[in-house]
Amino acid sequence: MNRKGKPVRKCHGCILNLGERCAIYEEPHDKWHHSKCSSYNDQELYRKYLEDLEKHSQKDSKKLRKEAAREHNTEEHHQGMKGKR
Repeated sequence: MNRKGKPVRKCHGCILNLGERCAIYEEPHDKWHHSKCSSYNDQELYRKYLEDLEKHSQKDSKKLRKEAAREHNTEEHHQGMKGKR
């Protein structure tokens, strides 16, 4: 079976289920091997996941690149045309 880390059907009501992946485990299918995931709706793991998200926010270089692209679209070009908005 080709597993890509996508949550299984049993993960449907879990707060750690992000749709395309599990917030904690790379292979959620393996956690359900014995009919119960040990971390199903675990508030403590979810809180740790949210803390990690806050620590690793979007990189500054990515933010700067987005701002520069936004400004480039409003500058006038040498042909006298403005970029798309």
